[in-house]
Amino acid sequence: MPKGLHWALRAIVLAQIGIVTWDTLALRDAYGLRRVRFDGLEYLAMAHSLRQGEALRSTPLLEPQPYRWIGEWPLGYPALIAVTSTITGTEPFHNSRWLNLFCYIGTYLLLLWIAKPIAEILFLIVWPPNMTWTVGFVLSENPFMFFFTLLIGIAKIFFTTPKALSRHRYGAIVGIALLLWVLFLVRYAGIAVGAAAGLTGLWLLLRQRYTDGILWIGTAVGQGLFAVAYFTWNSYHDPTGEGGLTMREMPVPPDLFVQLLPQMGIVYYAGAGAALALLLRALSANSPRPPSTLPYEVKLFLGISGFAQLVLYAVSMLAGRVGIVDMRHFWPMLLPICWLSWEYLLRVLPGYLHLGLGIALLVWQGCNTYRHARQRTAAEHLPYSYIQAVVNAYDTLPPHTCIAGGSRVYALSGKRVDLAFVGRDSYWPVLLRRCACLYVDCALLAEKVRIGASTGMPWPFVRYCPSPCARDTVCLRKVGCANSR
Repeated sequence: MPKGLHWALRAIVLAQIGIVTWDTLALRDAYGLRRVRFDGLEYLAMAHSLRQGEALRSTPLLEPQPYRWIGEWPLGYPALIAVTSTITGTEPFHNSRWLNLFCYIGTYLLLLWIAKPIAEILFLIVWPPNMTWTVGFVLSENPFMFFFTLLIGIAKIFFTTPKALSRHRYGAIVGIALLLWVLFLVRYAGIAVGAAAGLTGLWLLLRQRYTDGILWIGTAVGQGLFAVAYFTWNSYHDPTGEGGLTMREMPVPPDLFVQLLPQMGIVYYAGAGAALALLLRALSANSPRPPSTLPYEVKLFLGISGFAQLVLYAVSMLAGRVGIVDMRHFWPMLLPICWLSWEYLLRVLPGYLHLGLGIALLVWQGCNTYRHARQRTAAEHLPYSYIQAVVNAYDTLPPHTCIAGGSRVYALSGKRVDLAFVGRDSYWPVLLRRCACLYVDCALLAEKVRIGASTGMPWPFVRYCPSPCARDTVCLRKVGCANSR
């Protein structure tokens, strides 16, 4: 590739990084809590607990009980947020954005190391504009992408280092083993990557590369044992014995496919790249091609990783979790398809098409961010300062109070563990018998009624809120206390 063209692509990447950075940081406070999804709230709450030295605190508490760790998400991502938040002295909500940006930019730096000739355009493609929005949200896909890319780079070292330099090969396999642990702790889907490592090792054994095969199978076995130990630890500390493998059933909505079709952008994107790669490969089967940036073994591992993640996802869907389908879940699974397809395409397509593609992706990113900026002024946002208002109000409540319609954002900064929130996840008739006092957050209930959010609404308590409350405030009404306080 001509040097001028290479620098033009680098300028496009830097421009896109600048746009994503502005989107992530400048619009952060403007969006406030509207830019934090439910699982993001859980990650932030868990990170806050870790900063307070409460490694087993369940946040938010759904009933007064001993400390417990939530089993639906692993410890890794909240621990990353907590550690970096402690080092930088910033609270988890703000620090998570910087951590995500590090993962985003770090992925580009890793690709410069792994696939330098095509690093810029490959970075734009494997982290496309319809997924860069995740950088501004507290979602585990961000560190997963970074550590998975690092794993591919270390696997490349393993398979390109001469056997005479065996210490580098053993160092690489130790790095792969540790990264498989990290991927599991970031997302349970990392188990599928470990399975892919085991299948890659089996393939190496069949090719009579016994040492390599045993080493790779060993990394998979090591991750499996680590996962068993982690789930056992969870189960031991959880009062209900839940280790993290229990899957809540999410029934299929009647209009599931109607909901999904408009949101399947990442699926269409990956499919279009794969179809184009297959077409060009068929048309130029006998034409010479520049050498690949990855050894065949690494490409095999990459492909198996995507397949294994899809299988694991399908198993969880069959277990009754169809109702939680989210297109961002497909992004790590489709990454190998994007990577393998475009790694081939970028080697056979002329340089000027690289530049045209980079410009198109930059324009796409600009349009997405412009739309986000418009939403900042057009949409109704819940300011981040609301969290402190909730903490100040809830901290004044009597001990062992239950709050009907209570705001779970308390778990992001609050320190009390004796409060309980009456909602869809707690069986409130039983819960109320354990409450010393009962309060209703009328402002939050009124907001749910206003937007038509009937799911999780504690309807029996709406009658205690006859007069309206100001929006974005905390409006507590006492129902009663056992000792008449």
